[in-house]
Amino acid sequence: MGVEGTGEAELTDVLNEIKPEGQGEKKTNIMTDEIDEKDTAIQMLIVFIEELGAGCFEYIPQVSQILLALTQFSASDNIRNSAAGALPSLLKCFKEARPTETETLHQMAKEYSNNIIEAMDSETETDCLINQAQALKEIVEEAGQNLLQADSVDQFSDKVFEFIKQSENRIQENNKYEKENMDGEEEDQLDEEDLMVLKEENKNEQQLQLDLGEIIGVIFKTHKIFCQNLVQKLISSILPDIAK
Repeated sequence: MGVEGTGEAELTDVLNEIKPEGQGEKKTNIMTDEIDEKDTAIQMLIVFIEELGAGCFEYIPQVSQILLALTQFSASDNIRNSAAGALPSLLKCFKEARPTETETLHQMAKEYSNNIIEAMDSETETDCLINQAQALKEIVEEAGQNLLQADSVDQFSDKVFEFIKQSENRIQENNKYEKENMDGEEEDQLDEEDLMVLKEENKNEQQLQLDLGEIIGVIFKTHKIFCQNLVQKLISSILPDIAK
């Protein structure tokens, strides 16, 4: 999909197409023509951002407002994934247009990362958590050094470790469920399809943990001088728990 020759009117049409509407609390994946059109419009918007780069600079506030409101769009995990995945591209666009305005870049990155963390707190789909974790890592990478101060590094890393622990708990619950339902009456036992579902869920959880671990790696890379407490926590509690 190309964007050459696309003017302000066309981009504005795309933005209007994906404005979020009221939504309930529970995340239920619903596919309607309207939701499908919203998802397609977001994909088009991502192309605009990536292809035009600095040319999208003046639209960053409007696009940000729309995408940040869609990271918890309850009716469609596709839209939640697309919205989170587009945020790092906005940072790249800003850096290309204003390479010296680091303070504003960091303000954007903090707003984006806080939004994604909030979305992850309420997310129920592991696939979405994977996409959100990948977006979070890219945001920290794009923001670069000095995004966070020492106390913020501690809080941020603690949150990532919390997500890893929650993921590990889900794996343990799946394993427990499998064990409890392998015995007993034949009609109550898990069939091959059920076992494959549990295996796939655990595989996704393991991928999520890898992606979350990569976020910690980026923190080490960009905030070395503030990682003393993070290293201590890894040595004293995180790694021993993994070794059990």
